[in-house]
Amino acid sequence: MNSLQVSPSTVDFGAVPIGQMANTVVSMLNRGARAVEVSQLSVAGQTFSVASQNQLPITISPGEAYNVKVGFKPSAGTSYSGKLNAIDSSSRTVGESVLSGSGVAANANASGTPTLYVSSSNLAFGSVTVGSSLTLPVTLASIGSAPVTISSISIGGAGFSVSGATFPMTLSQHSAVTLNLSFTPVSASTVTGMLTINSNSSTGTTNYINMIGTGSASTTGALLTMSSNYLSFGNVPLGSRATLPVTLTSTGSGALTISSASLGGSGYSLSGASFPLTLNPQQSVTLQINFSPQSAGTWTGTLILNSNSSINPTAYINMAGTGVAAGSPQLSVSPTSLSFGDVTVGSNPTLNVMLTSTGSSPVTVNSAAISGGGFTLSGASFPVTLNPQQAVSLSIQFAPASAGASTGKLVISSSSATVTVSLSGTGSSGQHQVNLSWSAPTNSPVAVSGYNIYRATGSSSSYQLLNSAINTQTAYVDSAVASGTTYRYYVTSVGSSGMESAPSNSFSVAIP
Repeated sequence: MNSLQVSPSTVDFGAVPIGQMANTVVSMLNRGARAVEVSQLSVAGQTFSVASQNQLPITISPGEAYNVKVGFKPSAGTSYSGKLNAIDSSSRTVGESVLSGSGVAANANASGTPTLYVSSSNLAFGSVTVGSSLTLPVTLASIGSAPVTISSISIGGAGFSVSGATFPMTLSQHSAVTLNLSFTPVSASTVTGMLTINSNSSTGTTNYINMIGTGSASTTGALLTMSSNYLSFGNVPLGSRATLPVTLTSTGSGALTISSASLGGSGYSLSGASFPLTLNPQQSVTLQINFSPQSAGTWTGTLILNSNSSINPTAYINMAGTGVAAGSPQLSVSPTSLSFGDVTVGSNPTLNVMLTSTGSSPVTVNSAAISGGGFTLSGASFPVTLNPQQAVSLSIQFAPASAGASTGKLVISSSSATVTVSLSGTGSSGQHQVNLSWSAPTNSPVAVSGYNIYRATGSSSSYQLLNSAINTQTAYVDSAVASGTTYRYYVTSVGSSGMESAPSNSFSVAIP
């Protein structure tokens, strides 16, 4: 089972004009009890792309979500399919979304066929405070050789609304209208909705826009926020104890008083605080929940918190754990070799090694020693004991002092075995960068707010967004390039409504 809940799990871009880019947002929500690290976002399938690669790795805490911008740019009049995969540092898929779309030629309707283009089939509003609103635009455009008539639209889902136009409406050739979709949550929960568009378009008489948003509690008055509402202890050997933390935070504007905390369930105990307890705004306390199974089997428990919180004054934290017969410890190390490649002298990239307890009893990692010129270790203190399925990440840094190849090794000693991770890297004295510049559009029908810069590597047809925010200048410097690699670039302009233009001509650069 994947660790992240990906919404939407299926993305259909619909019909997109050939050579034009359509974008949508996919939300990855961590509904588990442990943080999930996403080290790589991969897209399988031609013409699909994903932005924000330069922000990775990223850690998604329990209850938090990470939004990913996914693009589709068809190169021919055919159907495409693909898949977005979120991958952790152990090369495991922790979330996925199925992608599809089709290319349509803007002039393919020479006989006078109406064609409707919808700028996005999925909208993710993210977290919105209860009682407030967030509005996102969607553009409907006539791209055929005959006018398209939109007979009606309808919207469903608590808190979602639409404005910006009245229907029925007829769009002449190459004209467009912008709808404003708003999300006004009425409760602190995740809500889904759908906008249905009915028209006489030749590509389908009904279009759908899926929507998702999460209402977050207001910070007025006393408010209790819990770091998790579910704890999974996994397998715990009989006679031993596993401990998981829960942090309680006062996130409102008034003092929070937790009058009582009662814990039920065989084998469970609580420590870390006494009740009643008062927390001023932004203060927090961390409770330690212990599970000590006395017999084999799965055991559940519930912690009940009573407070003066303005929302959910009685809060529940559910938990589960399984008592298993004591077994042998086992430590898994991944990967067992790290290659940093070419690294410019003066820089210090970092790669991670994951240590995981995969046996049926706790494993103790006694030490981790690193050797080799330029290699350093951080991320954990030793000795450390990992219960079954627990893991710890080590960070290996390579900072070459001079040009030339370097090798080293990381030796990990545990109660299970001694594992050696081989290290290699090459110091490079050269540092390359690509300087891009372009001319601002002179005949744009809307005001240009800035630009997005996209890059593809080698022979790949997948372009990645380079800038994390709208670039307001007509120039950009890409310093994250590697020797011996060819890159291709294009630029799009972004209007004040957030809609992107078609891509510019592409430009190819070979790094010596």
